[in-house]
Amino acid sequence: MKKIISFLVLTLLVVSVFIIVKKDLNLKESSDRKAFLGSLTGWAVKSTKNVADTATYAVKKDWKPENATRGA
Repeated sequence: MKKIISFLVLTLLVVSVFIIVKKDLNLKESSDRKAFLGSLTGWAVKSTKNVADTATYAVKKDWKPENATRGA
């Protein structure tokens, strides 16, 4: 559990730095903080939706193995 939390925190830090650098934000200014929070929230929502979509797709797949000797 500790590794998962560490991974999530590290991911959020890396994404945060990427957003700040890419959008050239100065977090000392209120408008830039709002833009940062909006971007980070948007990223989190999209990422969560992508993970949910992938998990849903995987669950719906037919995972039954084919019997290779049956038709021979």
